[in-house]
Amino acid sequence: MTYYLGPWQYLRCRRRILADVRGVVGPSDAVILRVCSQVAACLEPQLRRGGRPYGVEVVGDPYDVFAPGAVVHPLRPFFRGAYAPLFPGFSGVFMENIIYVYDVT
Repeated sequence: MTYYLGPWQYLRCRRRILADVRGVVGPSDAVILRVCSQVAACLEPQLRRGGRPYGVEVVGDPYDVFAPGAVVHPLRPFFRGAYAPLFPGFSGVFMENIIYVYDVT
């Protein structure tokens, strides 16, 4: 997988990262997505389009991660508002084809 450090390098490498992610899952591979992670966010649409079932390991809820006092960043409210709706009670976009959820939060 293409290495990147921080959001600006991610944006510069995004096309290569998406290509890397598309090439790692074979048709008979079992998949467990670790959410919230950028790799999971890149891979999930591919799995959903193909109707592929997958498991999810929840390691962070953006609503908690970007809560007031948890992160000091000028865009913290934006990140919380942008990412938290994707996982409302863990029934958002990622939940459509999930066959198993493991919550470690």
